[in-house]
Formats: sequence, structure tokens, C-alpha cells
Amino acid sequence: MLDIVNLIELSSEPSVRYIYKKNFLNQNEHSSEMISLRLEVKNSSRVQTMLGSRDSQDRFPWHAYQKWNGSFWTFLVLADMGYPYGDETLIPLREQTLEWLLDPGRLKAIPLINGRWRRCACQEGGAVFSLLRLGLADSRVEHLVHMLIKWQWPDGGWNCDKHPEASHP
Repeated sequence: MLDIVNLIELSSEPSVRYIYKKNFLNQNEHSSEMISLRLEVKNSSRVQTMLGSRDSQDRFPWHAYQKWNGSFWTFLVLADMGYPYGDETLIPLREQTLEWLLDPGRLKAIPLINGRWRRCACQEGGAVFSLLRLGLADSRVEHLVHMLIKWQWPDGGWNCDKHPEASHP
């Protein structure tokens, strides 16, 4: 077991050390050590690769939800890795994500069947989580939360099953 702990503590990947210290050693995220580690995460080759495909407007040249590469997925990973709070260079990617999630045509297409909204909610929930965690939330994130509450089923879950007989999340 000690070998595993040593491998984690000495990992060259700063996100591994950050997650270990935060989640297993319960170190204060606001300590100078953890803030320094977050900066290492930001400057790591993994993060630089993830963000390296941004165009001249600092957006990705593909859809926000493109599997694993879109801004939506990138924010989930950055939030989990310990990327630093409030990096304004990520605002164009935030805009790309929120433009997609709040697109009127997309929202209009969410079906209401037998009095219950059919929305999985993992996309909106993931955006709320990551934008709060990255310190990039604005009033539109609050709007996402209100939509999640509106779509929630009586037993507390969400469901995107379009079959009218669906009875639970």
C-alpha cells in the first residue's frame, strides 16, 4: 500500500497530487500549497494540450458537446483536475458552452410528456458544477439551476425517456 501512496505523492502529474491531497488528505484548497499545486495543474502539459486547439477567439472550432473534446467536457475535466479558480482566459469557452445549453431551439425541443419534462439533466448539472468549481459562474448558471428544478420529477430525479409510459427517473 505504501508503494501506491508514494507513487501518487511523487507523481509528475500535478492533478494526481492535487486530487490526492484534497480528497484523501483533506488539505485546505485555499492553502498556499494547494494554490501553488493548482497553478501547476494549469501549466501542465496535459492541460496545455486540452486547451491548445482554441482558435483566435479562444474557442474550440467544434461543437461545445463534441464528445470528450468540446468545451462542456473540457470544463468537467478541468474542474475535477483542480484547475485554478477564475481564469478569465476560459470565458470564451464558457460562452461556447452556455450558448449551446441555452440555445432557444434546443430548449424548445425538450419534450413535456404526460405533465413531466423529459430531460436527463446531466449536461446542465455538469455545466453548473464545473462553472461553479472553476469560479466562472454568472447569472446564466443560476438560470440553468432554475431549469433543472423545473424539469425535476416529483420523486427528485430527471428522465429523458420519451416513452409516455415512463414512470420514474
